[in-house]
Amino acid sequence: MNDAKQALECRHYAAYTGARLPLKPITRIDDCEIQQRNTYFRGYYDDRSCLVALEKVAYGEVEFKHRYSYHADGRIKAVELLARFEAPRVMRFD
Repeated sequence: MNDAKQALECRHYAAYTGARLPLKPITRIDDCEIQQRNTYFRGYYDDRSCLVALEKVAYGEVEFKHRYSYHADGRIKAVELLARFEAPRVMRFD
């Protein structure tokens, strides 16, 4: 996966939708609202507004994280799936 250092924009969401990858975060919430929630999602976006990572946070702990990379035409290239208590997995879409 690409680990290039870049400034990412972080946005918070109440949920996500979709059975296909990348997952699609929905119901954006303000930063101040996350303190009132037990569970929320953090989406990280690159300078092209592409979702490059999505985390599920529950009770202050990251339960899972997806890291996405894309082909030049915008199609998903790979996803790294990281979950607590599980070995990391990588799925490639060539």
